[in-house]
Amino acid sequence: MNEVAINDILRSINGCAQEVQASALVSLDGPVLAMVQSSGDEAVRVEAISAAIISLGDHTNAKLSRGILEQILITGKDGHVLIQRVGRASALCTIAGKNMKLGLLLASAEYYARAMAPLLLECA
Repeated sequence: MNEVAINDILRSINGCAQEVQASALVSLDGPVLAMVQSSGDEAVRVEAISAAIISLGDHTNAKLSRGILEQILITGKDGHVLIQRVGRASALCTIAGKNMKLGLLLASAEYYARAMAPLLLECA
């Protein structure tokens, strides 16, 4: 994994809109591989929550025959959490405030996930 390039991409994500509060590359098993955040220490929470959400999403897709999990969007009163698959073994987790435009969030996550994918060394 090219850590410098991944961190540059995460900084770009955080800089694309004021509402983006944190972005992280996480393993599909949960561990945070890289993270950039505007404030606070959320790495431990992102790690645990991402693992649970991805597991549930994978299980749901399998049971409903929806194919490989690509994206999960969770929207609450105070903001959004978007998990976008990156390659075979990781995902991009973006945390944004309530005023973030969903179209921009979704398009940015897809764009940056595609930019990250070639930087990861993954096993088949």
